[in-house]
Amino acid sequence: MVSRFGKTKVALITASSIVALGLLSSCGSDKTKSTVFEVNIENRSPANLGYVSALTNGVFLVHTSDSPVFKLGQALPNNGFESYAEDANATKIIDSIGFEDNVTLTGVVDSSKTGTQGTLVPGENYRFVVVASDKDSRLSAYLKFLEANDVFLGTNPMGIPLFNAAGAPLSGDVTSEFTFFDAGTEVNEKPGSGANQLIRQGSENTGTTENGLVRPVNDGFNYPPVSPSFRVTINVLDEVES
Repeated sequence: MVSRFGKTKVALITASSIVALGLLSSCGSDKTKSTVFEVNIENRSPANLGYVSALTNGVFLVHTSDSPVFKLGQALPNNGFESYAEDANATKIIDSIGFEDNVTLTGVVDSSKTGTQGTLVPGENYRFVVVASDKDSRLSAYLKFLEANDVFLGTNPMGIPLFNAAGAPLSGDVTSEFTFFDAGTEVNEKPGSGANQLIRQGSENTGTTENGLVRPVNDGFNYPPVSPSFRVTINVLDEVES
């Protein structure tokens, strides 16, 4: 049985880890149905970019209504996502959004499908599991692009619906729901060479402040096309009563 998942701040990597973390429990006679979804993010990036197209640890959340992380065309709110977009530091944003009224689950994923922790390099998959019972539930996910200042691969603020209008769980290829976004907090440098990019900078929060807006990245530099460089799929693992 699945308990209520509100305000749970954990990384869910496999269905068995949900059990191990004590998130499956009996809730008495009043039962509702919850769905367990598996999310796979595959890096298929080409090798001819002049740098390794890699993603860092990912931040994900299940929510109703729009994601509280950012709004397109506006400055990034003071919620800790700047630290993630620039430096892959997920602590502040997880702490910030975990107690939003419309957020039912948050987590960080940094393990490949084979269980190896680390950066998502070409040829590897990230895999994580989420649970949702509210038929208005949506999934949002963000992964920092390693060779950039504040660029990340992510869903738009609406997120990805996990159920259709009839309440049936959805599954399939959702790569088209992902875009490379510019957080607008730090001036972009050429990918793969900037001295203030995560992989080369001497410390966190370096680089020229931009004071810009969150928008799809369009800085004239060369980024891999989201498709076919990456592939994101959602599959239904199980439906259980809570």
